[in-house]
Amino acid sequence: MPNPHGILVDLLDRLVIIRAQTYGPTEIIQVEDEESLAYLGKIGQKISLRHAVQLLFPTSVVAKINGQDNICKEADIEEVTTIYLDAKTSRRLLH
Repeated sequence: MPNPHGILVDLLDRLVIIRAQTYGPTEIIQVEDEESLAYLGKIGQKISLRHAVQLLFPTSVVAKINGQDNICKEADIEEVTTIYLDAKTSRRLLH
C-alpha cells in the first residue's frame, strides 16, 4: 500500500502537525447562505464529513482576508477546496 501523500508515515507525522479544535456555533453559523451550507454538505457526502468540517476554519480565515464576516461559496469555500485536498485526491495526484 502506498504511503499517504507519497511521504513515509514516520516523516509525515513529524512534518504535518495540524491543530485540531472543536468548532462551536459561532464558526458554523457564519456560513452566509443555504447555497454555501449545501455545498459544504455535498463535500461532506462526497469526501467525508470530517474534511468538510475541517474546511470551516481555513474558509473563515479566507473570508476575513477578503473583508467578509461570513463564509460564502464562490469567494471562500471554492478557493479553500483548491488549496486543501483530501487524502484520496492527494494520493491520486501523486500516482
